Amino acid sequence: MPIYDLLKEQPGDPYLKEKGVHLLLKQAADGLVVIGDSHEYKAVQQAAIMEESTDSHLNEAILQYARQIVKLPTWEIRQFWNGFYLN
Repeated sequence: MPIYDLLKEQPGDPYLKEKGVHLLLKQAADGLVVIGDSHEYKAVQQAAIMEESTDSHLNEAILQYARQIVKLPTWEIRQFWNGFYLN
């Protein structure tokens, strides 16, 4: 897409860019908001050594960025989710 080069030039937090953060916000019918997400890429050969964990520093960086864009009545986190995809 022609706009892709313009997007790459946009200022942003280098940490979020390094971690592959894509800020997504989706409000469910019950009012809950889903916020995400980040990506960590590993070779399939490393799958056995990958551990399921939540990077609290990365999650806080995502939330800080989201707070600059949207106002929510609360920022209470109810649940974290980790997904794994092999490529």
